[in-house]
Amino acid sequence: MDHRPSLPASAGSGLRRRLEQHAARTARRIAPEAADRLIAEFKARVGSAATAPQPAQGRRRGRALRASAALTVAAVVGGMVTGTQGSFAAAPAAGRVGATSTPGPVTVPQVFPRPQTQTAYGQAVAVPAVVTLVAAPKADPGALAAVREVLTAAGAQRVDESSDAAPSGRPAAGSLTVYVGGLAEGAGGGTDRALRDLASAGGHEAPLSPSGLPDGGYVLAAGRTGSDGAGAVVLAGVDAAGTFNAAQSLRQLVVSGGQGSTLPGVRITDWPTTPVRGTEEGFYGTPWTPAQTLDEIGFLGRTKQNFFLYAPGDDPYRSSRWRDTYPAAQQAQLRALARQAALNHVTLGYGLALGGSVCFTSAKDQQALLDKLDALWGLGVRSFQLQFQDSSFTHWHCDADHARYGTGPAAMARAQSDLVQLVLRRFSSKHPDAAPLSVLPTEYYQDGATPYRTALAQRLDPSVQVAWTGVGVQPTSITGAQTTAAGQAFGHPLVTQDNYPVNDSNPDRLYLGPYLGREPGVATGSAALLVNAMQQPLASRIPLFTAADYAWNPSGYDAASSWQAATRDLAGGRPEAAAALAALAGNSASPAPDGTAAAGTVPDGQQESAYLRPLIADFRLGQGTPAASAALRAAFTTMATAPQVLASADSGVGGEDGPWLAQLAVYGRAGQAAVDMLTEQRSGQGAKAWSAQVSLRRLVARLAQSDVTVGAGVLDPFLKHALAEAASWAGVGGGQIVSSSSMGTAQDHDPAQMVDGDAASYYWSDAPPQVGDTVGIDLGSVQPVASVTVRMGGGDDSVAADDYLHQAVLEYSSGEGGWHRVAVYRDQKVVTATLPSGTTARYLRLRATATQTSAVAVREFSVSAPTSSTATVTGGPVGRPGYPIGNVADGDLNTAYRAVAPPQAGDALTMTLGTARPMDQVLVLTDPDVVSAGWVEVHRVGGAWVRVGALSAGYTDLPVDPRVPVDQVRLVWAGGGEAPVVQQIVPWYADAPTAALQLPQQSVDLEIGGAPTTLTGDLQALGASGASGTVAAVLPKGVKGLTVGVPGPVALPRGGRLTLPLVFRAAAGTAPGTYPVTVVFTAGGQTVTQAVQVHVYPRTDGADLALGATAGSSGDETPDFPASAVNDGLPDTRWSSPAKDDAWVQLELARPATVGEAVLHWQDAYAAQYRIETSADGVTWTTAATVLNGAGGDETVHFDAPDVRYVRMQGVQRATRFGYSLFGIELYAVAGTTSVGTPVSIDPPPSGLPTPPAGGVPSAPATGAPTAPAGPVATAEPTVPADPLSLGEPE
Repeated sequence: MDHRPSLPASAGSGLRRRLEQHAARTARRIAPEAADRLIAEFKARVGSAATAPQPAQGRRRGRALRASAALTVAAVVGGMVTGTQGSFAAAPAAGRVGATSTPGPVTVPQVFPRPQTQTAYGQAVAVPAVVTLVAAPKADPGALAAVREVLTAAGAQRVDESSDAAPSGRPAAGSLTVYVGGLAEGAGGGTDRALRDLASAGGHEAPLSPSGLPDGGYVLAAGRTGSDGAGAVVLAGVDAAGTFNAAQSLRQLVVSGGQGSTLPGVRITDWPTTPVRGTEEGFYGTPWTPAQTLDEIGFLGRTKQNFFLYAPGDDPYRSSRWRDTYPAAQQAQLRALARQAALNHVTLGYGLALGGSVCFTSAKDQQALLDKLDALWGLGVRSFQLQFQDSSFTHWHCDADHARYGTGPAAMARAQSDLVQLVLRRFSSKHPDAAPLSVLPTEYYQDGATPYRTALAQRLDPSVQVAWTGVGVQPTSITGAQTTAAGQAFGHPLVTQDNYPVNDSNPDRLYLGPYLGREPGVATGSAALLVNAMQQPLASRIPLFTAADYAWNPSGYDAASSWQAATRDLAGGRPEAAAALAALAGNSASPAPDGTAAAGTVPDGQQESAYLRPLIADFRLGQGTPAASAALRAAFTTMATAPQVLASADSGVGGEDGPWLAQLAVYGRAGQAAVDMLTEQRSGQGAKAWSAQVSLRRLVARLAQSDVTVGAGVLDPFLKHALAEAASWAGVGGGQIVSSSSMGTAQDHDPAQMVDGDAASYYWSDAPPQVGDTVGIDLGSVQPVASVTVRMGGGDDSVAADDYLHQAVLEYSSGEGGWHRVAVYRDQKVVTATLPSGTTARYLRLRATATQTSAVAVREFSVSAPTSSTATVTGGPVGRPGYPIGNVADGDLNTAYRAVAPPQAGDALTMTLGTARPMDQVLVLTDPDVVSAGWVEVHRVGGAWVRVGALSAGYTDLPVDPRVPVDQVRLVWAGGGEAPVVQQIVPWYADAPTAALQLPQQSVDLEIGGAPTTLTGDLQALGASGASGTVAAVLPKGVKGLTVGVPGPVALPRGGRLTLPLVFRAAAGTAPGTYPVTVVFTAGGQTVTQAVQVHVYPRTDGADLALGATAGSSGDETPDFPASAVNDGLPDTRWSSPAKDDAWVQLELARPATVGEAVLHWQDAYAAQYRIETSADGVTWTTAATVLNGAGGDETVHFDAPDVRYVRMQGVQRATRFGYSLFGIELYAVAGTTSVGTPVSIDPPPSGLPTPPAGGVPSAPATGAPTAPAGPVATAEPTVPADPLSLGEPE
């Protein structure tokens, strides 16, 4: 894909010095508060290559800024879509813009683009019925027109014009005089007097002056000039463009109220940081209409942008037919466009795509090019770009080119430079007032110097500007360092043509997020900054508005407030329309191709649906509190009503962006239904909950039919989670399997999507796996397992299609005794395995055995139990094709039985259960809109059918006597009515567990006297009546100092889930060892338990004992990988053993020590199981710790071994087919022991060998379920275990 660019201006070292000196002189002539910033920005603009950034500091600051941006954007857009936005302008920054005190309190609106300085000053002045307009002799016509428009809209009934002579007397009480024009436009004594009067009336500041400001700069002063209410406004530019820009600021300063309009007391000194700022129409697809392009020019002028590059990909007269003259009608359109551009101080640029067809040496093509440029100049085009992005380094369009230039990158650069020189000599020389000529090179997105770029830099005339798009065609970020490097590589002034928000490569998306990911150095280092718009011109204005704000003042740019202002601007100041646009923009904010992105790859302010995320989290964590439910539902309501609101606002957005607004509205209605469904479920309103669920499922099916993308990675997962909770509430889907990954999560592709039953969704890691990384599931209890299937890759059409574990081993565990290998896999996207008969397991995982460059995506991780009897369904009426009667027992609420005809009286639908069991409730879910009268019966073993109640339309929930087992359930039809539609018949069994309790891991490491460790469990109600009970932790008797904090009483509705924080602590004095702890949930006489092994170890400190030790081994693979490498302090050397399970490596310490910690740094060939052994003499060995589930990488093993002279890593089982390989081993003594190793003088620890952790297991992240309140702390009395520590229970 390629896109088009345009023009700018840079400087060499001599010019840089002159500009810096000029900046210093200029700054002394303007407002004092602007002086330092002007000097700094001139230096940054022309000398950005002189100072290299500090990477570490920049990264830290960047992370803080990204975190701040995410919170701010969520607050800003969230406030707008829930109807809490404020006035048209954003709230002023403290100390910069404040309130005034004239006819009542008046807040100074924030101007956009954000001025270099904007300060509240003096008192506000009312806009009277008659206003005097004093125009400088050569005042800019566009500025005058804008000022008249502003005054009329503010309530002025008449605007009288006057000369700029100095007034002879004081102005009349309550009058308002507006001065338009600066010295360059012939402003005289009246303007100067007004500036002095405003300065004097407001305080002691010197009068403002535009003298010495950069091109396009201006000053604006407003307020009272006396105590009688008379006032003045002065708009004075350093040039006509500056005065025009001042008029655009004035548009935003009027404050309307019940008693008329006022202008606040304010002082503005302002100028653009980037000299050339604007928009490119460079997308592929149908170009904008002439009316749309004219409107765009007006928008550019209003937002102080001064350049428009016409370069649509599908205009043949600028590409394949570039030699031809435009037809008369299109010439007239371009002429009108040029007139509109001139009125708005916008330079009209034109891009000619020559690379695909030009013959460089052809005199005919050369003349055709000159004729084309002359014709365009006659139409009013004043800037030109020659585009060579389609040129080939191996193919010419005529033999003469090959004969003259040869082939290769440098040859193409010479040919292009010669053609550019011809244009400069024979065209540009005749038009000295034209903007600088620019070139879009063949290598416009590469990084750094190349043979082509070097040759181009050497041959191009110094006046020519060179365009680039950043590093990459559509980069998510552009840094100042990259901009500097590009400028150095091209050796010419740089035009940054940013391919955001253009969407032609992903036409299903709108890119409406704010302009982010561009450091200030991009603006200061570019002679021009152009952003490539979408095919949708109105929607494009949201990101284009923010880009204009950034380019004008990058150091003061606030993406969040700019984004908010952009939506208000497009909405014409109408709050409801602004809220609707904010909802569309907030759910179309990510620049990632499919709306999702790995963590950290897009700026946080551009994360999709950022404003909804905290609302969804509050709703889940609070389990649907009234406040959380109301807030989330209000946000969805704004989405649902957005098309109607924007249609009534007549903004034009509805017609242009109808498909996206329609999809947004369906998501809004689905979100409303989901909130209602979950709220009714939690309050026990079954019929209402089921009705909402039916609506939700219909809306979700409708969403899948759309071709556009909205809210990717957020809205669908929320609805999916809601339906999963609904399935659990209905008694289908179980919800007992918990998935996990040792890797991070890319956006919202969380591990739960491995077990959601939807092959279209998938877990996606945020980085490639390292050796030992795993994906896996917890079945909740030890169960028989017959087979395992793991489907990887994100699907054929997904960006994650080829992301899977290329080398892996499948393993299972019961939670005791380590992991058991099933099979090894290589380059298999789908892993299947049949386990030996009688296998039982609780945990299953797929573990990486090698590193790779791609991430990992898992669509489904499923297991099957040994064959057992299942329910069967018979009777009728017969189901329609595709809707068989068996669907009522398939456990899937998305399917249904639909009868072909109404039933006859006495017809029955019978479900025979696989096993007779006691039942306490039966649930029948039918279509709420279909009425088929009947009743429900159950068949008792050895008895007769018993009627338990009548069928209701939609939701039927009936109690059953649990004392006698039931083997059948049937629906008996009364006859007549409609053809029945039944989604599911759900028996709730009395002998089923009340709840499921799951923990993310079965072991906890605790440092004696150290920080507590929180293990976050998951409790889910499984019974028909929910689960209410208590949580307790049972500790071994006699253990002193070990405590476990558990939540208080728990009450869960049916299908409800709760996050259980379990806080483990080992106080000072706790004896080291391994202690079994049982976590117990008791409800209704039933108990659910989970076992946790708590490993208590002493604190360690001091130097690394291994550095002074002597290494030895059972054998080295080769002399290149000796045992001595494990303690040589070098990160790139390693020991490697022969391929034997029982290989070992050991360290002999310089003197005996009490050792408490070993840190092992594994290479890819690591140990799946091993022991840490110690010895006082090297002959008799004691096992200090056993690791049963080695994962490779950096592993820390804790133990307490006194009087140690030797420490050995004794291999038990290799994880790969190779031997064991270690980069290094670190050893640390127990704190407070007197024996230490021989002191060794070394440099700081090498990179790659991290400082050993203080101990403990990091707290598990929130699962999205509500958190139980704090409860009691379990404690026990002392006893000292005799066994050594045993590490390795599955996590």
